[in-house]
Amino acid sequence: MASKEQTLFRHVVQNYESKQYKKGLKAAEQILRKNPNHGDTQAMKALILSSQGKSEEAFELCKVALKNAMKSHVCWHVYGLLYRGQRNYEEALKAYRFALRLDPESAQIQRDLAMLQVQMRDYDGYVQSRRTMLQARPQNRQNWTALAIALQMSGDLAGAEDVLQKYEESMRQTPSRGDMEHAEAVLYKNTIIAERGEMERALEHVDSVAKMALDKTAVMEMRAQYLLALGRKEEAVEAYTKLLRRNAEHREYYEGLEKAMGLDRSKTEDHQKLGEMYHSWGMQSDRVDAPRRLPLDFKNGDAFRQHADKYLRRMLKKGVPSTFANLKQLYSDPEKKETIRELVEGYISEQPHTNGGAERSEPNGSADGSHPTTSKPHDSATTWELSLNYFLAQHYDYHLSRDLAKARKYIDRAIELKPSETDYTYHMTRARVLKHAGNVAEASKAMNEAREMDLKDRYINTKSAKYQLRNNQHDDAVATMGLFTRKEAVGGPLGDLLDMQCVWFITEDGEAYLRQGNLGLALKRFKAVFDVFGTWEDDQFDFHSFSLRKGMVRAYVDMLRWEDRLREHPFFTRAALLAVRVYCLLFDQPLLAKGGGVNGEGAEGAAERKKAAKKAKREAEKVEAERKAAAAKKASPAKKDEDGEVKKEDADPLGVELLKAAGENPLEEAMKWVGPLLEMSPRNVEGQVAGFEVYIRRKKYLPALKCLLAVSSIDPEHPKCHEQGCRLRLALEKLDEPLPEKAKQVIDSEFLQRFASKGSVEECNDEYLAKHQDSALHVQGAVRVRHALHPDGSGDVKEKSVSDLQHTLDSASTTLVQAEEGLRVLSEVVGADGKAREAYVGKARERCLIREMLSLLLAAAFATLSSFATAHTGAETEHTQGQEPFVGWTKDDLDAKWGTDWGFSGISTFAHLPHTRCLQHPDTPYDIAILGAPFDTAVSYRPGARFGPRAIRAASARQTSFRGYNPRAALNPYREWATVIDCGDIPITPFDNALALRQMTEAFTNLAFSRAPRESVESGVGYRRKPKLLTLGGDHSIALPTLRALNKVYGNVAVVHFDAHLDTWHPAKYPSAWVDPDNPNEQSFFTHGTMFWVAHNESLILENKSVHAGLRTRLSGIEDNEDDTAQGWVRIACDDIDDLGAAGVAKQILDHVGTETPVYLSIDIDVIDPGLAPGTGTPEPGGWTTRELIRVLRGIEGLNVVGADIVEVAPAYDGVGETTALAAAQVGFEVLTSMVKRGMGEDGKGGMKVRDEL
Repeated sequence: MASKEQTLFRHVVQNYESKQYKKGLKAAEQILRKNPNHGDTQAMKALILSSQGKSEEAFELCKVALKNAMKSHVCWHVYGLLYRGQRNYEEALKAYRFALRLDPESAQIQRDLAMLQVQMRDYDGYVQSRRTMLQARPQNRQNWTALAIALQMSGDLAGAEDVLQKYEESMRQTPSRGDMEHAEAVLYKNTIIAERGEMERALEHVDSVAKMALDKTAVMEMRAQYLLALGRKEEAVEAYTKLLRRNAEHREYYEGLEKAMGLDRSKTEDHQKLGEMYHSWGMQSDRVDAPRRLPLDFKNGDAFRQHADKYLRRMLKKGVPSTFANLKQLYSDPEKKETIRELVEGYISEQPHTNGGAERSEPNGSADGSHPTTSKPHDSATTWELSLNYFLAQHYDYHLSRDLAKARKYIDRAIELKPSETDYTYHMTRARVLKHAGNVAEASKAMNEAREMDLKDRYINTKSAKYQLRNNQHDDAVATMGLFTRKEAVGGPLGDLLDMQCVWFITEDGEAYLRQGNLGLALKRFKAVFDVFGTWEDDQFDFHSFSLRKGMVRAYVDMLRWEDRLREHPFFTRAALLAVRVYCLLFDQPLLAKGGGVNGEGAEGAAERKKAAKKAKREAEKVEAERKAAAAKKASPAKKDEDGEVKKEDADPLGVELLKAAGENPLEEAMKWVGPLLEMSPRNVEGQVAGFEVYIRRKKYLPALKCLLAVSSIDPEHPKCHEQGCRLRLALEKLDEPLPEKAKQVIDSEFLQRFASKGSVEECNDEYLAKHQDSALHVQGAVRVRHALHPDGSGDVKEKSVSDLQHTLDSASTTLVQAEEGLRVLSEVVGADGKAREAYVGKARERCLIREMLSLLLAAAFATLSSFATAHTGAETEHTQGQEPFVGWTKDDLDAKWGTDWGFSGISTFAHLPHTRCLQHPDTPYDIAILGAPFDTAVSYRPGARFGPRAIRAASARQTSFRGYNPRAALNPYREWATVIDCGDIPITPFDNALALRQMTEAFTNLAFSRAPRESVESGVGYRRKPKLLTLGGDHSIALPTLRALNKVYGNVAVVHFDAHLDTWHPAKYPSAWVDPDNPNEQSFFTHGTMFWVAHNESLILENKSVHAGLRTRLSGIEDNEDDTAQGWVRIACDDIDDLGAAGVAKQILDHVGTETPVYLSIDIDVIDPGLAPGTGTPEPGGWTTRELIRVLRGIEGLNVVGADIVEVAPAYDGVGETTALAAAQVGFEVLTSMVKRGMGEDGKGGMKVRDEL
């Protein structure tokens, strides 16, 4: 090239190194215009493109460069760099070596080769590269140190010491005392001498370099360890004494001192001397804790009681919150645990003013919580009392001493003792108690309340987010974490958490999605964890040169050894176990990866085709929007991170494509996790169990046997030993082809003789079940084996399994987690019906073994339902094909021909929706259900609303799915994302209101816990995850049982109440009520005008968030409104619409309630003027028009409606035109439209995530 182009090429290199990529590309283009085949320039351009995230384009260009300049070291070097960026280290190594062969003198290539060799742990090659680099630049100390490290890591400790010694001998002048690189190097040399086992020489060396070493603590620790190893105990005592004077809380120093003094904790005769030693150290400072705490580890009996009493009084007097944390490791000794309990409970009986022999004291910031407070303590509370209750709450919450009722009692008492000064510490413990009790919803709420007490504390913020994830509140958890993330991060708070490698959050989020059956997002989160560990591994590249340059040699060697064991990290193990579980599920049920879209023959199932047809229109509408978005995205500049590098947008935010790819070969994907898991954590039982599950599915019987034997050696009584042993026997009995001879010999000697010498599998399983009938996990394993033997559940197999699983709930040792696993087995393995599952849940509830059991029940039943649906579809297809007139017709063809009704034809369901008696078929999935509640025996004037549901359904006859498009909302609520069905009526007794209330409460509760269709749950839109009910009344009293049911799902909800009447009246306001104020359960309390008063007393309604609208009734006095205000309601009178207009009324409701608060929408038809809607029980003249009500409803469609009712339609008083029923049907259509639109997102096309109502 000409000199000008050579200068430009140097600029290209400089621009790449300074990350000025645009300038670099511009300069490269200038060169290539004159020299289009210049390989080096093409290679540098490829390198810049790779840095901009264009990897494919970069590889293609680099290959062209290699063709143009095959013997260019630059091209081969760049080729290696591109492969290194793709983590293809083998190919990168080949490219570097070829580049080095072309230019042996290149220091840059040699350095990159060396970095890659140490990264790949090719220490022999690394030694060779470092020798070459040292010969090229012997004046650089880094090269000497690097060679010593290479020799040490390759096992040549003598060679490593020799290299360091030679450099020291070659130094012409002694380094200054402040030379950190030299100070670290001499200590590094000392560690090598010690690793060689030459302790005497290591001691001499550390003494000789002590003055020039800057890390004085490390020198003192080394010296003490060497003296102890050499048996020079007097000097070791002196050395450890000096260390303790520097840090009297370091427990390892005390252990060293004990050994140096020749004292042994296991010998009773040494206890007195040990006690004296610790006493002397404890007397040196009133603030030091370790010498006071450590004697509790070895003291026993009365000596332990006396010392524990002294220690506890001291700590509790100060109000130290970590007192229990300091002592809980002693609980492994039952005697010590009981002694501690007796002591602390004994303190409770002491008078507060005595303070346990201590003076009354105020808690400081570190003792009573996170921060000090200026408010005065409660008159009857002291730090002593507060600490006692807090300690006992933690004691009874701990798994080795658990009594959750007492834990709850003590933590509540602690909070009550000093409400003005209780910091979040106590509320956090209360949340933990609730979590252990299985009430994750309340635990999440309590932890969030604790967080709100200190919004600047990152720790409690993190705990709150974790508890929200445990309650499956993904959006809330992300929002909570977002308070401490970068606002400008690409992808929002979640994107920043991924960038910051927040492994705990990613893992918890994935586990929450897995609990909900969202395999795509669960797998996406677990893959993110896998990638984080890969990134940590790749991050070593930065330290291979940085640590040597800065001289931090010892830390660098520690890092290399830590990286070698990186994947034994607990979070990798946890994510691996969960990911393997998903992959095994995908292997067992391949339809899960494909959305259940194929049947056994590979043809599309009829049900899926119907769903596809339903989505076709919506997908078609997205095409143009996506095209425009893509064009706009291409035109806009790419987002970059803080380093100026391009930040890629997530092309698969819901993990759909990832799930499909995983479904192609799930076991190969699982092996990516299993390999490191078994290698790094061989003693982890769960890891070996997961390995067996993968290998047995791959028909790799020897590795499966190896895992089984590992489990047996770690824990011979582990439930999986029996279950997996039986499964392996069954697999070996059904081999497609015989095993190789060597494999057969190993299996015969190592497995069959040990695991299969007691008769048949069934006999062994029956014997095992009888032996372990009271152990939940063992019984569950035996049940799995039983159904592996009898997969069809023939005979009494299913009944036996149901009985055995229910029997485990009688055992006091059965935990909540084990009960949940039993429910999974009952649903997924046994395939029990709804009645059996409900019986199991009911029995678990009796023992308080309950944690969102109903939602888990439905999730666990998913596999059974899916297989039933597939079988049903197959049977239906077979039947259809068996009818001669229908040969060649598909179900879609028949639906198109016969599947619709006229307004005057068909059975009477709301809008001709599909009808299912949901209370009889609780497994029916839906997003929105219409439910009738024909009840009217709680009215105060005209009865007849029991016929309301039938009248409203009849009036909705002209509403059909094929002509249901709502122009104002631009959607058809019956043909969008939501599955809308008519669930029929609740059969409510008209003779006994108390029984009627119980029937309605139970019915609404059961339906509130129903499951949404799978595609709605996996949509990523929070609003779709919980099914919604639109209830047709019935009189207005049906709102009370509905609110009770909603409270169990959402907690307290706001109520938006359209009515002419308040309905918050006290029952005594009615004449002849004869109300007993001391018995709120009287039937007379339950009326259509008092149900909101009862709901308020039961704390079902959010105060100061609920609204009446359309009021115009007469009152018994101003106190009616005052009572209503006291209950937290806001009133909008009917006349207000004259001043505000419909839009103003809607705005007032929206502003007061908000768009995220869960809302129950309750519409009494008498809000409409009786001239337009006469068919109602308590008509009031002067009401709104039907059009005004509908306009208001449309104006509030942004509300987070979780349930609704339309009540008080009494057709007996309606005219021949059925105007009241028609109005109610139209109102129902508008409410449905708003619910569906809310679930689609603000863009109206389903593309915007909506905040989960939870």
